[in-house]
Amino acid sequence: MTMPRRPDSTGDVYPGSEYTAEEVEFLMAMERYRRKRPFPTLIEVLNVLKSLGYRKAPDELATDEHR
Repeated sequence: MTMPRRPDSTGDVYPGSEYTAEEVEFLMAMERYRRKRPFPTLIEVLNVLKSLGYRKAPDELATDEHR
């Protein structure tokens, strides 16, 4: 399931500008949260991610660019 992103003023959608299912899930979760608190802190955003099941990968799985 993908949702197209907003096209530019000419109606063109840029290549790769569709949301993945994970992105849609996160966007919907943040929208629900923002109805209660319009300007969430980064810690609150992290809590939303955790509520979706996201966890930090063990160090042996992390790559150098993510450290």
